[in-house]
Amino acid sequence: MKLLKRKQKIARPSSIKPASAWKMFRAALLDLKHGWKRYVLIMAIVAVPMNLFLLAPGLSTDPAFQAYSLIFLVIMNVALLWAISTHERTGQVPGLAAAYYDGSIAIVRFLLTMLALVLMLIPVTFATVLYILGSAVVDASGTLPEQMLILFACLLISMISGWLIVRFGLAPIIVVADGTRPVHALRYARTLTLGRFWRVFARMAALVLFVAITALPIAAVTALLSALHLAPLATLFFELITTFTALPLINIYGLRLYRDLEKGYHSVNE
Repeated sequence: MKLLKRKQKIARPSSIKPASAWKMFRAALLDLKHGWKRYVLIMAIVAVPMNLFLLAPGLSTDPAFQAYSLIFLVIMNVALLWAISTHERTGQVPGLAAAYYDGSIAIVRFLLTMLALVLMLIPVTFATVLYILGSAVVDASGTLPEQMLILFACLLISMISGWLIVRFGLAPIIVVADGTRPVHALRYARTLTLGRFWRVFARMAALVLFVAITALPIAAVTALLSALHLAPLATLFFELITTFTALPLINIYGLRLYRDLEKGYHSVNE
């Protein structure tokens, strides 16, 4: 009897609909407009030097530089996410020093959580390798139905990773915003999405679409610079502007989605 009640309690949040994707994205744009100077400063201190270094011949393909770049990008994103969550909590956007010094406490938790999400991508990686190998064999002596069968099987395998990412994808935001440990954050992210998988998936997919749309003007300016034979400047412009717009929008949107799901969850469990 107790087990039945607990199952009913877990399933109840499915009746609570999160806010629409457009509403959350519009709110994310307003938040970005309010604190964009501080956010850009937090990102610029890492993004600008790194992109300038990438203009050096051969440095972009150097394994050591790529490893250090990844580390600095993680530190930058944690500082940015910490600043966004602080703004959401206090109404004030913290300065550069506070974002990096105080936000650094979450770096290890964030890295461990991201490692868990990377491991969840093993099925899609395996499916990709399987498709490449299968296509090479089928192209030699196979038929179109066989190619479609291989593609269908690989898509099914890839869906495992998609399911896991939707279930646990909010965990990196939780560990920074609430200071929880990685395992708890992963469990909590799963709990918040129980019974609402497709709604969460739709809002994550909409975020990808919205970010792609906002990148269109940036891509147009980049193409214009390339047409003027300013390829290095075009690359630098595209990398920096997309970072300064897409990264904070993704983090703000993700935080809003998390809070919205959390609000709906608590409203039916009080």
